[in-house]
Amino acid sequence: MGPMSEFYTSSDVVKELKISKNTLFAWEVAGKIPKAKRHPMNKYRVWTRGDIEKIKKIINKGLR
Repeated sequence: MGPMSEFYTSSDVVKELKISKNTLFAWEVAGKIPKAKRHPMNKYRVWTRGDIEKIKKIINKGLR
């Protein structure tokens, strides 16, 4: 993985998408959205800008 500035945390993603972390993680586990990458050092979930845009498209198609 590249520098962390290229990645977004769960907190960043839920703020932008206006959803809860529980919703984000539930969608991921259910396979409704792409699986998050994991930070190599702390194993936290991280997303790219492209991942966030994919999730937005999925939401706009009626995921909620």
